Amino acid sequence: MGTAEFALVISGIALTVGIGNLIWNIWSKFIQPKPQIRIGFAVMLVAGDDVGALARQAISISATNFGPNDVVISGVVGLSKRFRWFRFKTQHFVMFATSVWPLIDQRRPNDFGNLPRRIPVGDSASWYLPIENRYFTENDMTHFGLADTFGRTHWAKHKHVNSVREGVMKFIEENGTDSGRE
Repeated sequence: MGTAEFALVISGIALTVGIGNLIWNIWSKFIQPKPQIRIGFAVMLVAGDDVGALARQAISISATNFGPNDVVISGVVGLSKRFRWFRFKTQHFVMFATSVWPLIDQRRPNDFGNLPRRIPVGDSASWYLPIENRYFTENDMTHFGLADTFGRTHWAKHKHVNSVREGVMKFIEENGTDSGRE
C-alpha cells in the first residue's frame, strides 16, 4: 500500500467522521433538542411564627430551564440503591410534592404539585416535600430529581442531597418528631 492509497483511506475516514458529526449536530440542535435543566435541592425555612414548627421547614426541589426549548415536568422522583446479597438493589420512588408552601398539612398536600407543569425557557418552578426521616433511613434514598415527559430524569447534585440529609437529621434531632409520624 503506497502513500497515495494511505492518504485516500485517511481522507475517507475523515469524510465519514465529518458527515456523522454534521448529522449529529443537526439532529441534536434542530430535530430533537434537549432542554438544559438545573435542579436545586435544599431545606427551606420560613421566617415568622405564624405556622407550626413542622410547617416552617420543607425540602425544596426546584427546576430552572436554561433552554433551548420548553420542558414539561411530570413528577418528583427518588432513587434508592441498597447493597443486598452481594449486589445493588435499585428502587425508584414517585413522591407526592406540593407547590404550596408553608406546608400546613404535610401528610396530604391538596394540589399534588400541579404536575405536569410546563416550564418556559428562562423560568423556574419549585415543589416542596415534607421534612421526613423516612426518605433517608427507611428508604435510604440517594438521588432526588424531576422526570420530564420525554422520559428523562434530571437529578439533583449529590452534594445538595447530602446537605439536605444533614439538615433533615438535625431537624429531627431538635424537634424529636417526624412530620410523617406521630
